[in-house]
Amino acid sequence: MVRKTRQGGRLVQVEAQVAHGSSKRVARELSRLGFSKANTSTIERRNGTARGMDATSVRKSLAFAKTMETKQVLGAWGVLVYNWGRGCRSLKRPLPQPQGRRVYERRSPAMAAGLTDRIWSVRELQGRIRWIRSPTYPDGGQR
Repeated sequence: MVRKTRQGGRLVQVEAQVAHGSSKRVARELSRLGFSKANTSTIERRNGTARGMDATSVRKSLAFAKTMETKQVLGAWGVLVYNWGRGCRSLKRPLPQPQGRRVYERRSPAMAAGLTDRIWSVRELQGRIRWIRSPTYPDGGQR
């Protein structure tokens, strides 16, 4: 959580506070990721991307998810598509040889992490998902 202090209509101090969990755990995770303090702009950018990819979490939308299970599955799908099926501009890499007007290779986070050599299509992602086991479908949804 970000707490802002104003005096006379001017911002004089910005302080980050832990809203959920312990301060020790947050500090441990930040150091593991190579940060000394929380970067709220990165967190908000990720939250905005997630909301844009999931119509059920956007305000004033006609889409809805009735159950928590549906929300979790839609969230997992959004993370999967974001990491494997979308190129990110910040991860682009110059091509060794320009190909016409293309001088950069688009890369997904999974490509940047060395987990794959290409951006996957939605059809490929759907074909490789294991069915999610749940109380509603204990056999994983297989028919």
